[in-house]
Amino acid sequence: MQFILPFLLLSGCNFSKSVNIDLISGLTTKGDQISCENVSVSVDNQAVNRSSFTYGETFSINFSGVEGLKTENGKVFPGMEFIVRSAAGDTILANSDIYSDYESGISLSPLVLSATLTAASPLHSGGDYTLNLRMWDKKDRGTFSAVFKFTITPNEKIAIEKTDGVSCSELYLLSKETGKVINDNVVKVNDETYLLFEGLTGFTGSDDRVFPGLSMKATGADGELLMNYEDMFSDYTVTGIDAEEFQNQVLTKLNFNTADIKNPIHLSVTIWDKKGKASISALTDLKLVN
Repeated sequence: MQFILPFLLLSGCNFSKSVNIDLISGLTTKGDQISCENVSVSVDNQAVNRSSFTYGETFSINFSGVEGLKTENGKVFPGMEFIVRSAAGDTILANSDIYSDYESGISLSPLVLSATLTAASPLHSGGDYTLNLRMWDKKDRGTFSAVFKFTITPNEKIAIEKTDGVSCSELYLLSKETGKVINDNVVKVNDETYLLFEGLTGFTGSDDRVFPGLSMKATGADGELLMNYEDMFSDYTVTGIDAEEFQNQVLTKLNFNTADIKNPIHLSVTIWDKKGKASISALTDLKLVN
């Protein structure tokens, strides 16, 4: 679900050799023959002064007004690599050049270069990470680098209740229409919405099988019962479910086909162990919009 993408934008610039630390975001930059008027963090094209992001949130590092790149026939030839490392120093993501597709150069001037990251798998909630970005001139010796330390937090709008010994590495909402994680709990009419549990552990196993039950209930703000499934895994009571697949991901699907529902929608999903006492519940409120 994660991705890093290059972006080209317009801005102004000033050439210099520089070192800079943003005391608010913690973003550190260093330039040698390449300079930027400003380096910023943004979410949804809006500048932010933070280094914590909700699981599934997308943010960008923007290099505004890049200057110092050698020009050939009115074009410049930047490269940009990134590495994301865990707090332990392990490399989680890497790309040697996210601008490798621009072999013929870039003619926009003044120029902004950006790298965009989605804080999702293989990154995880509760993790501390360091994003290292390095820009260089493919036609000269200039370089410019940035280091950004950030954390990922779970969706605080989803409450979790679980028995001792049960753990879940990720719990989030996902839109089928956009393919993106839903962090604001706003869902659309006729859009399939998934509530996903990942990394479930603590359930009793037998011959690489687990025997869970799964219930789901949704009511409108006026008490109207919208759905009520007592056990969506009833067909697997005897045979069980592959333990590895269960641990990797369990999902439930929601689809509201009318906007004539009183918001907020109260959703409750519980997974329990039919061979033991383990259980985990997700409780959240959704806002339905057209």
